[in-house]
Amino acid sequence: MLVLARRAGESVEVNNSIRLNALDVYGPWHSPRATLDIVEPGKENIRLHGMAVGEEHQLTDNCRIKIVRIVGRQVGILFDAPKEVAIWRTELLPLIN
Repeated sequence: MLVLARRAGESVEVNNSIRLNALDVYGPWHSPRATLDIVEPGKENIRLHGMAVGEEHQLTDNCRIKIVRIVGRQVGILFDAPKEVAIWRTELLPLIN
């Protein structure tokens, strides 16, 4: 398992093909929400609008995401996947390519 914090406009790439974009983090302090976009080549984008802490989504057959915290304008996303699944913050991709 891996937890990454993302702000609006920041992304994560899974297995060099699926991009998870944090579009917005909003709401009152007692009920914050996050909107995420899943972009996969050759498929229609999936928008996860209004996700609250504790909500989950199956990203791939072997990778599930869960919102574990929302603090201020930042969302904590837990990636439950085996070690062989590559998960990268997109700002680091130019350093490894």
